[in-house]
Amino acid sequence: MNEYFKSNKFKHILHKYEELCKENGSSFLDSEELADIAEYYHLTGKEEEARAAATYAVNVFPGATAPLCFLARTALFVDKDPVKAELLAEEIIDKTDLDYYYLIAEIMMMQNRHEEANKYLSEHFDEIAADEQQDYIFDVASLFCDYGLVELAQKWLSQYEDTEAKDYKELKAKILLWTGKSNESEDVLNELIDSNPYSTTYWNELAECHFVRGEYNESITASEYALAINPEDEDALLNKANASYSIGNGDEAINYYKRFQKVTVGARQNFVNITIADIYLNQKKVEEAFKYFTKAIENSEAKEETYIQMAISLMGNGYMSDAYKLFSANLQRVSEDWNIGYAYYARCCYELGLMDEYNRILGIAIKKNLVETKDLLADLYPEDSKPEQYPLLTPTPRKGKANDNTLPF
Repeated sequence: MNEYFKSNKFKHILHKYEELCKENGSSFLDSEELADIAEYYHLTGKEEEARAAATYAVNVFPGATAPLCFLARTALFVDKDPVKAELLAEEIIDKTDLDYYYLIAEIMMMQNRHEEANKYLSEHFDEIAADEQQDYIFDVASLFCDYGLVELAQKWLSQYEDTEAKDYKELKAKILLWTGKSNESEDVLNELIDSNPYSTTYWNELAECHFVRGEYNESITASEYALAINPEDEDALLNKANASYSIGNGDEAINYYKRFQKVTVGARQNFVNITIADIYLNQKKVEEAFKYFTKAIENSEAKEETYIQMAISLMGNGYMSDAYKLFSANLQRVSEDWNIGYAYYARCCYELGLMDEYNRILGIAIKKNLVETKDLLADLYPEDSKPEQYPLLTPTPRKGKANDNTLPF
């Protein structure tokens, strides 16, 4: 969570707002403070309170940028309603505010209008005051990086002049990692660590750098440095859990996932329940697995997506029939932009001998996610063939029927 939300300053602001809600206070809070409160509630999983705080701010300060940006992003990311997000954005009075520009670009990006977003932000560059242009360049580069659009992020960052700035190096390290240049990213991170060895952020990013290269023990070591600085650092706990899971140390992974859950809140607290359940299932601890699968589903705001993650776990542990039922029931219910699980579903069909359904789902998987399709199905086809060619080829005949394992729940 943002360190600001842990500060005494914010705690004082939050207390004033809570007293205001109880009609015990008459303190004045400005629109940005109320937007911060909404963001805090959102991060702690209190969506109703978050919307209430932002709506109150808009009622008191009609057209204020910060709370309207919050409500628009809630419409965009939580409600999956870009039209509603656009309508809220249009209520913002100051349409020269940089946050307004960023919001409009985000709405475009969530609709996969990436080049249009880039063009929009480029067209507004000359309207930015000269002393704010470098900040604008950096913010736009960061925004594109957040959305995984690293080529656009690099294009903008290349215009940033202060290449010795800490923020520049931090973003450069992320972009290098995203573009597969993990060795160069590591060099930048080591340089940053040398300048500030007590930064958990740098150690955590180094852990991630090692993780993507499959250097799981080195990732654990970097995470342990971060945990030595702050034993409750969320990212360090999660990084160590993920690396432990990847080397097959299930008990250690569960320990750190549970420690992570104790210090985090909201959606971050819930998403690891599937992984914990997966480990228990792999250890044949079915009752414990069921407990965490149930937690994941009950606390999920997108149950279909959670069922799909559960199906992937079941499939990986040999429960093909159960996985098939979850895939077939839930992949038809997710949003149009959802792209995870289709190749897993196809593989399930193959293993169960449902070849007509396999061929149908294969076409969808190719359209949705080429990387996942190759990862899950490449071994069924000639070595040099591309996923787009799979429908024209005959998959390798199955060597045996999938087992009939089913769970007792």
